[in-house]
Amino acid sequence: MEWNAVPRFVSLVAVLSCALVCEVMAFGQTTTAGVVVYLKPDGTGDYPTLENALLLAPRDATIVLAAGRYTVVSPILHVTKPLKLVGQGPDQTEVVSSTSLIAVLSVSVDGHFSMSGISFQYSGEMPCSVVIIEATTVEVTNCRFSGGHGSVKGLDGNGLWVRQATGGTVKDCESFRNEGAGILVGGGKEPVQILLERNRSTDNGWSGIVLDKQAKPTLESNTCTGNKDSGI
Repeated sequence: MEWNAVPRFVSLVAVLSCALVCEVMAFGQTTTAGVVVYLKPDGTGDYPTLENALLLAPRDATIVLAAGRYTVVSPILHVTKPLKLVGQGPDQTEVVSSTSLIAVLSVSVDGHFSMSGISFQYSGEMPCSVVIIEATTVEVTNCRFSGGHGSVKGLDGNGLWVRQATGGTVKDCESFRNEGAGILVGGGKEPVQILLERNRSTDNGWSGIVLDKQAKPTLESNTCTGNKDSGI
C-alpha cells in the first residue's frame, strides 16, 4: 500500500528532565568506540536506568539489556548518537511505557543505529507510536512492537516507523495490535532504502506495512495478516 501524504512531523528534542542527569560513571566519560555497558531492570547495572544509559553512554557504545522489564517513566527515550542496543530476545527483554509522548523510543542519529532482541510496548492513552527511527543506516533484528495508539494515519499509532535511513535492514521482527501501521517506511526528507525481511505484521488498525510514495525498500518474505486496511 502506497502512503501518498508526507505527514506533519514534530522534530523530536531531548526531553529528559534534570532528574535523569546523575553522576557520570566511568563508562559515560569515555569516547572510545567499542565500549560495552550492561543494564539490569533492578538498576544494579552500569547505569541505574535505560534513560541514563541512552543519555550518558559514549558514542558507538553497545548497551546490553539483561532479561526483564524496563519501565520508562520519562516522556520519551531519545537516542541522539550512534548506539547498539542488545536484549536477550523479545520474550525476555521488555521496554514498556504508559507515559510516553510521540514515541516510546525515538532515534535521531547521524550515523548507524542498531537494536536486537527487545520488545517495545506502549500501554498509554495519548497518541503515540512505539519506535521512530531516523538514522543514516539502521539494523533492527528480532524485535517486537505493540500498542501504538492514535487515529491519525501516518502520524501516530505506528509500531515501527523508519522515517529516514539510506541503508540497512529490518528483519525477523513482529509488529502487532497497533492502531496505526505495523511498519511504516518513509516520510523524511530522503527516500528510505532498506531491506525488510521475514517480518510479521498482524492485527494492526491500518495496514501491515505502509510505504511512503518516495520509499524504496526491498521486501522479502514478510507476512501481513489480520490488518484492518490491507497487507502492504
